[in-house]
Amino acid sequence: MDSTFFREAKVGTRQHQGHAAQRELPPVETLRDWIGEGLRAAGGECHRSLILSYIASRTGLPASRDLETRMVRAFEMEAADLASPFEPRFGSGSHRWRLRSRETQSGQV
Repeated sequence: MDSTFFREAKVGTRQHQGHAAQRELPPVETLRDWIGEGLRAAGGECHRSLILSYIASRTGLPASRDLETRMVRAFEMEAADLASPFEPRFGSGSHRWRLRSRETQSGQV
């Protein structure tokens, strides 16, 4: 995994915890895109808390419970579709997320 991803995500979360709390949360569709970017930046798999930090640093929003709830909902809605690139690593409710392999996406498991 890219250690730069983790360092930038953590720094970004601490830097932006002031006025950003008053901004609106991004739409679910946008969060899905950012989740994919974060997973790719982390090498295809990581704990969802790191994705939350990635999104917070990208947007300047605090890594709040509201942002986390919306992010988890976006991931779970997408992961429910077997054609989606997202899947929970250890099944439904898993906090470890990953990108599906190409074989899984095409149904050739």
